[in-house]
Amino acid sequence: MQCSVSAPCRLAPSARSAGKSTSAEGEALAGVTVSSPGTTVGATTDGSGVYRVTVPNDATVLRFAYTGYLAQDVLLGAANVYDVVLQTNANTLQEFVVVGYGTQQKRALTGNIATV
Repeated sequence: MQCSVSAPCRLAPSARSAGKSTSAEGEALAGVTVSSPGTTVGATTDGSGVYRVTVPNDATVLRFAYTGYLAQDVLLGAANVYDVVLQTNANTLQEFVVVGYGTQQKRALTGNIATV
């Protein structure tokens, strides 16, 4: 798209969406990525699991993604508030131990370890 004084740019209309992201146990999830696929629009949830994002009116989906949880797509409609409950992804949850220069799986270690 090119814009000039004689042909100014027109921004696509947009709508504001908000809501809260929680786990299946009802705990607020901080840092969940909220995006609209096919656009550059995105946000993350705050410490209370709350997000606010302005999406183009032609956007049809909000995607919620968080490490260790299944991504969830929500179809956008007339509502402005979309609360989501993310389900854990048991296939990606494994025990890892942090070492000074990287990570290793717990079963690959020898010696003492501590759990934080």
